[in-house]
Amino acid sequence: MDTTDDNELFVTEQAADFLGLSVSWMMKARVTGDGPPFAKLSRRVMYRKSDLIAWVSERICNSTSEYEIEALRRHAERKGPAE
Repeated sequence: MDTTDDNELFVTEQAADFLGLSVSWMMKARVTGDGPPFAKLSRRVMYRKSDLIAWVSERICNSTSEYEIEALRRHAERKGPAE
């Protein structure tokens, strides 16, 4: 596999197209922390191709129940320890 383009940077529109998601969803996901990692370069938001691929890979499931369990786990991780 040629990895020379893994560090290619995408603007939000390109990243959304690559993932098959809407730009609106990408923008909301940045606020909630549900989306892929991004870099803020001045006013520009950029996504590394390798981060998009890794983000999708982390969400591979074999059943819908497995997906729901993983979604709850990710939500709990973002929320942090209970006080």
